[in-house]
Amino acid sequence: MVERIKTILDKVKNGEANIYWVTVGKNLQENYFIGIENRVWGVKDRYRDKFRDVTKGDYILFYGWKIGFSICEVVSDPYEGDSKIWSDDIYPHRIQISEPIMETKDKTLTNVHDCLKDAHGIPYETPKAFGRAIGGAGGIFRRLRYDEIECIFARLFNLPYTPPKIDLEESEVYEGEFEERTFAISVEKDLHEFLKQNIKSLDPNLDILESKYTTPAGRVDLIARDPKGNLYVIELKSTRASRKALGQLLGYIGAIKEEFPDKNVRGILIASEFDDSLKYAVKALLNVILKKYKVEFKFEDFI
Repeated sequence: MVERIKTILDKVKNGEANIYWVTVGKNLQENYFIGIENRVWGVKDRYRDKFRDVTKGDYILFYGWKIGFSICEVVSDPYEGDSKIWSDDIYPHRIQISEPIMETKDKTLTNVHDCLKDAHGIPYETPKAFGRAIGGAGGIFRRLRYDEIECIFARLFNLPYTPPKIDLEESEVYEGEFEERTFAISVEKDLHEFLKQNIKSLDPNLDILESKYTTPAGRVDLIARDPKGNLYVIELKSTRASRKALGQLLGYIGAIKEEFPDKNVRGILIASEFDDSLKYAVKALLNVILKKYKVEFKFEDFI
């Protein structure tokens, strides 16, 4: 088994194959066994774009609470099929798969959650946060990076593993810059806590749905909902926001929209100032709102 794992890792490292994470939902555990029996896996129409890059010679890492973990090789390119294999749906976008190469039923997300990283390269802090990220659309053919795969395989199959070293280069940081960054972080944290408790000061029609919500695109500061069920992705910036912040927000909107395809999803970007280029970009968007916050200082006699 060890040699087989090394072969798979070498193929991924050399760019000869990819490994995709597939979460089998709680109510779809039997579908996994049917797929294994028929040597086929499929997805619904709405997930076809997540499926299109999969090719013959790739691998799938399946996870489910009942099945544990298993690895299968992809033995065909994607194709369309309408035969009734699963009882609940057609799943027309399909690939043929091998029998499981390796299986382990005694490991859970707790064993591997910190092997995987969000869009910013930050490991998931808890199994719960990771579970949200690989639930729904985030768990359908998520392509894994080599360092993630190496760590997962080591945890699942009790292999030796040395985490990659992070080289920290010395950098000159002036005291004033450090104080400014510390202040900015503090403001953003305080703003987040304030809005979590007082979201109606932003919009009287909103209620907080989630805070620090993890998606495949990264962690969303706040998610709110209006009386019609529309979702609002709220991104906070402590200082001036640039087009990069807009790109970040749009990524979050896309991830939430994929997870909740029947919902209207809008974005609110909150900052102290906005670059002109960002303002022009938002004018072309119908689902993004810019909000500026102000910090008010008050002083009183102490002595």
